[in-house]
Order: sequence, then structure tokens, then C-alpha cells
Amino acid sequence: SDDLAGVPMVCDTARDLQAAGLVRHPLVFRALVALRGSGPRLRAGHYTFEGPLTLEQVLDKLEKGEVARRPLTFPEGRNFVEMAAIAAGRELDLARFLAAARDPAPIHDLDPAATDLEGYLFPDTYFFPRHGADREQAILEMMLTEFGQKLTPDRRERIAAGGYSLHQVLTVASIVEREAAVPEERARIAGVFYN
Repeated sequence: SDDLAGVPMVCDTARDLQAAGLVRHPLVFRALVALRGSGPRLRAGHYTFEGPLTLEQVLDKLEKGEVARRPLTFPEGRNFVEMAAIAAGRELDLARFLAAARDPAPIHDLDPAATDLEGYLFPDTYFFPRHGADREQAILEMMLTEFGQKLTPDRRERIAAGGYSLHQVLTVASIVEREAAVPEERARIAGVFYN
């Protein structure tokens, strides 16, 4: 029956929570899951539980899928190959990251001539799940989303008014980032290129 669909997972979860010291009586936890109808909403994953929590708080976290996430920081001025190496140092798959970064499909609306995601991956700190499939693709999507949010309509208008393509502006920005020893030098270096 549908009522028993999630029972094996709930039993395993209750035992795992007891082994971790979060649940004293697995049967009570399973009863709460049944009472709330939470079985189908429980999310698999690795979780971090901090502080004393009630059974309801533990169950809320499992229902929301608040899995443990790891930070991953990409400094400014790195190309996507260097970013892939940074990701690989955080236990992500180098080949999958590179393959996804070489696929320009996600940015064809911004730059139809793009051959990869170079210049469109916004450097920042991102948080990714400790385990799971397609983590590399998920991080790249986060980076592209952040880039899209930074590329406001006002910035797009200024780029268009300058007579340059987005790709040209990003190329100069990348060169300036590599050449500038201190942030104050960026405007002067960019001026040299544009002149």
C-alpha cells in the first residue's frame, strides 16, 4: 500500500539517527514520521546537526533536505581550467567540471559565438552538497546564475553604448584582472586597452 512505501527508508533513517545520538527511541521517531505523513518528503543525503534538537526539528531538517554543504571559493582572475583544478582539490571530478565548462550552450543567449564558458563563470564562494551526482554541473550553474545577476540591464546598456560586444568586454576584463597588481590599477590598464 502507499502507506508503507517509505517504511524501509524510515527504519534505516531512524536507526542512523539513533546511532548518531539524535534519536533515543527509533520507534518514537517512526511514529512521528507516520503521524505527520513525512515519509515521502524525507530527503536522502548527508546532514550536519548542531546543538540539542527536538525530534520535530530533526524531522523538519530531513523534510527540507538541508544537507551538509561544503564551501568552494574561486578567486578572481582564474580561467576555467584553473577553476577545475580548484574544484578537484575539493573532491569534485576534474573531467566532469572541464567537460561542463567547455559546453557553451548555457550562454548562447548572451554570446552566440562563445566556444566555452570562459569569462562567464563568476568568481565567488559557492556551497555544494558533499555527495550526489552532477555536483560539478550544479556549481557551474550557480556561477552562471551569479554572473547573470551581476550583468544588470544598466550594465548591458553601457556595454552596448560603448560599441563593444559582451565577449570583448569580458576579454579585456580578464586581461586587466591578470595584469593589475592592485585594484587601483585596473581602470588605467583598461584605458590603455580601450585607447
